[in-house]
Amino acid sequence: MAEPTIATNAITATALLKVARGEYDVQVNKSNKTFNQFGKNADSRVQTIGTSGPQDISIISDVATNGWAMFINLSTNTSHWVDIGTTNGSYWAFSRLQAREFAVLPLHPTNSLSAQAYGAEVNLQIWVNER
Repeated sequence: MAEPTIATNAITATALLKVARGEYDVQVNKSNKTFNQFGKNADSRVQTIGTSGPQDISIISDVATNGWAMFINLSTNTSHWVDIGTTNGSYWAFSRLQAREFAVLPLHPTNSLSAQAYGAEVNLQIWVNER
């Protein structure tokens, strides 16, 4: 079996977080940080997330090892949010996305993901690439 080919600097992430409120003005900028990628597969989908309890986030089996991910709460209703978490053992939420909010982060390579909506079901845009 052939070793996977490393795609050097295949992933580029840029992050800018700026908070300006009164005398409080802070900006963190991490631009054009590059990362290697060992796999070549990715999954992108919109999944409806319900309110009755954490449900599995579906990622195709071609993504053998979780890598970078982006989650977007597509709801426009400000009273509908979604928690995203991991379910290895028990459910633990690590992110809460209000309407139209997003998160970009590297995932633990083997943890299963779950989500739960609040207020009403929401459509969650999911993009995960293989590490």
